[in-house]
Amino acid sequence: MDGISGIRHGISDDWSSDVNIGLMGRFYTATGIIDDKNFSTKYKGLSLSLKKNTSSIIYGFRGSLCKFFTDGKTNAIDFTRLDLLQTIEKLKKELYVDPEMTEIRSFEYCAIIKCPFNIDYLKNSILTHKRKNYSLLTEKGKEFGFIFKHQRYHFKIYFKDFQEKKEWNNRLKIEVAIKKMIFVDGFGIKNLSDLTKELVWEKLSELLLKLWNEIVFVEKDNYTTEKMRPHERTKLQCFLNSNYWSNLTLLNDKNFYKAKQRLEVLNTKYLIRESGKDIISKLLKEKCVELIKSGEKLTCFEKFIEKDDKRVFNHLDNRFISTLNSDKEKNKIVRKCKNISCQNELTSIRKNVMYCTNECRIDYYKTLSRIKKKLFGFATKK
Repeated sequence: MDGISGIRHGISDDWSSDVNIGLMGRFYTATGIIDDKNFSTKYKGLSLSLKKNTSSIIYGFRGSLCKFFTDGKTNAIDFTRLDLLQTIEKLKKELYVDPEMTEIRSFEYCAIIKCPFNIDYLKNSILTHKRKNYSLLTEKGKEFGFIFKHQRYHFKIYFKDFQEKKEWNNRLKIEVAIKKMIFVDGFGIKNLSDLTKELVWEKLSELLLKLWNEIVFVEKDNYTTEKMRPHERTKLQCFLNSNYWSNLTLLNDKNFYKAKQRLEVLNTKYLIRESGKDIISKLLKEKCVELIKSGEKLTCFEKFIEKDDKRVFNHLDNRFISTLNSDKEKNKIVRKCKNISCQNELTSIRKNVMYCTNECRIDYYKTLSRIKKKLFGFATKK
């Protein structure tokens, strides 16, 4: 948890009378008229605003909860759920914030991991995210991260130490910035107190992992191209080109997802070592557990921690790959013969096959003709 934006309505003016907050008003230089309805200030990493209406007073705050927790020093720390609870107590004491009455307008959820890759490696491997190309984050002409700007949220991947200290380090920050609260409508987040719930943190961690796994990540030097067939080498060259993915998004959504499936097949068959995407995904899972866990057993986040370790043999590549056999059996669709009197399971892999034998097909249309003749007075021609 890092950036946040929220408002609350009140009657009593708590901030104006507090010298430590130091609200500043406005005045017009041309006329000298003082605006006594709008006030603002900055306080320990938060931008505070106060607007007086005829019936109520609107308190607004925007900024980094993590920086407020460290008294405005830094937000490059692992901000846990327990730290958030302490921060809310601090907000109550110093800014008179009632978490039950404070409405959340937007917020950020993030995790900082120790990444084994540098910025150039990630730049060459990360191509697109949910049919969106990234924009580079720069500081004084130097690139230090990426941002995918979606309509309801922004997904950021950047090296935090370079942003803070202008020093390269392996601390990678993966962050989702919720711009419209409808994106997390089912999470039960309305006010500031909802962010303290452990179940909410688990759902946000699940969302962060899901967004990371939806990235198209292609490592050029991690494939055994010698074993590939010619058409597979051609496909790999296409997958390494970011313009290829951009053109797919313009044509059809189905083409994009089919290309992702083909890429997964190539990864399964020809990867030399573990994918960098999977390595970062594991580190991200571990970090999310550290941020949430407070001695109690997790609920919905357990499926990301515990994985079945069953392995099967891949005859295409003569190597072992990890799969979940039980899930495949559950999701398997059983296709049966269309003839009601038969209903045997179809063995053909062709999807347009509807009958197990030609006799079943003839029997089906004979039965259909008899029914139509009784109901409508005519039979089908087939």
